[in-house]
Amino acid sequence: MIKLLLIELDQLSEFIADWQGLDNFIDSIGIGMLVSFFVEQIMNFVQAIIWPSDYVSRFAIEKVAIFVLITYIAYNISRK
Repeated sequence: MIKLLLIELDQLSEFIADWQGLDNFIDSIGIGMLVSFFVEQIMNFVQAIIWPSDYVSRFAIEKVAIFVLITYIAYNISRK
């Protein structure tokens, strides 16, 4: 969930940085924008779900396994 929020915040900052005005935004609203929005949301969700791949590319597999194990243990302890 946190990865998805980070992705969404990054896209929001890009949207604000590329803002071309309300008139251009209103002109771009249409079925194409709606389809693009849903496709982008699905891609963001998939990217958030495969978050372990980010860590595997940066760290050794043993370190990633320890991280996932500690996260799972913390989750189980906090659930109780």
